Amino acid sequence: MKNPFLDPEIQKGWEFGANVVQDNVLTGGDSFRLKADYYRMEIENYVTGCQLNTAMGPRFYFCNAPGISVVQGVELQGMYDVGYAFSGFSYTYTNTDLPSQIDGFGAHSFLPDHTAVLSGGVRLLDRKLTLGGRVSYFSESYIGAINSGTVAQRAPYGSPYMPGYTLVDFFSSYKVYEGVELGLNVNNLFDKVYTPALSTTFSEGTKCYGSNQMGCIDSGIGRTFFLTAKAQF
Repeated sequence: MKNPFLDPEIQKGWEFGANVVQDNVLTGGDSFRLKADYYRMEIENYVTGCQLNTAMGPRFYFCNAPGISVVQGVELQGMYDVGYAFSGFSYTYTNTDLPSQIDGFGAHSFLPDHTAVLSGGVRLLDRKLTLGGRVSYFSESYIGAINSGTVAQRAPYGSPYMPGYTLVDFFSSYKVYEGVELGLNVNNLFDKVYTPALSTTFSEGTKCYGSNQMGCIDSGIGRTFFLTAKAQF
């Protein structure tokens, strides 16, 4: 349902960051990289989803949230490489007071408060073979009180929060010779059942979204194998 009286969003904000580059930290030839920043955004007339109850049933439309909505957070990213081994991490903290919106328009609008990724690996056989792993953590994410309730209430979610989850991936590559590389990657190594952050999955039979209500379908991709071949000419 369209709303011709919508006001445009106005966003103002600022960001402050630092970047560290350092070589030969612990031993000759190694390298260390670190990026960090803090941001704050203020959004006036935030466009969100609203519901209007009519004699013909609920009608969904876009509307402007009153006042100013704030999104702020911290981002960190680091890497250490010593040649025969490497490691890296990234972390994001997101805090927001955005109003909850009707999820009939799609996925919920709140990021997980905490997202962290840790990776590492080794290079063997004269650094032709690379073996490594990655662990990704996503904390629970708020879906808005307006969308939570019970099946009897026909609410799309049974709880105001989508569950957090942790995924483990494996990656590898082998340089056959200069310009030719083969690889084997395994995503979701332990076949974790989950629903990705900022996504919804709809089950027509149960009228529910996400993985936090009985009978709902989890939409995360299970254990997946990738064989790759790269060639440069």
